[in-house]
Amino acid sequence: MVKVFSETIKSNNWVQGVLLDRDERKFIVSNIEVLEWVEESDVLVLFTQDCDLVNLDLAKEPFAEFFCAKVIPELLPQYAYGKNPRVIHLKSDQGRFIRVDINHRVRIDRSLLTKKKIHVTHEKLNQEDLDILLDWFSKKYSRAAFPDAFNIILKSIKRLEYKLRKFDQDYPEVIRIFFKLTPENEELYDESPYGLEIILLMKGISSETDDDEKLEIIRNRFRQILSHQRLKIRRCECLYENEMTMYDLGYYKLWDKDYISFSRTS
Repeated sequence: MVKVFSETIKSNNWVQGVLLDRDERKFIVSNIEVLEWVEESDVLVLFTQDCDLVNLDLAKEPFAEFFCAKVIPELLPQYAYGKNPRVIHLKSDQGRFIRVDINHRVRIDRSLLTKKKIHVTHEKLNQEDLDILLDWFSKKYSRAAFPDAFNIILKSIKRLEYKLRKFDQDYPEVIRIFFKLTPENEELYDESPYGLEIILLMKGISSETDDDEKLEIIRNRFRQILSHQRLKIRRCECLYENEMTMYDLGYYKLWDKDYISFSRTS
């Protein structure tokens, strides 16, 4: 019986990253608690791992989980690649763009997946975007913390939110920002400065044809954005994905600007 259950889910084509709308979405929504953001969603994104979807033990894996997403006309760079810790923009394998809010999730009884079949060629997230989505979601529980005093300094930089948003728009190839702070975990509430080293992670791999002049412009632009008398920027470097090392990751922490609560007037 349990084998039949597992095989039925497989044969019904339920896989991680599938996007559901129309009849499939109605089927899922009819079996979950009605919440405002569930009703307002356009598509549901299944994000439970494939091995858990077909697990033979319902007691161990009782649920299938979905993001409730909105279809959007375009992908905005400030919400791509997990730059924002609460909202992400993604692209499906059929070219549609979707907006996912990290808190807009639902789960259903996994056994329901045996009662609904979807087509094997059903719309899914691109593999790259699926990987980005899962990495982004996991950081909700593992993101790096910086001292409150450091965040207060950043928040005091005039129009920082606007400057960072403009930077995202002008340079979407910068997909992550990493900081190394000195001292790393101390709260400096006096006038002492923090030392700051920055890595701007660029999408893709480096090549001999890289535009060094453009990379210098990006570095200088970001230095200017974080200009503050209590921040001593000792290094600001652009690295491509193939250049970022495990050594770097051991010393640098991923920074997301939305960890700071900006006021409406910032």
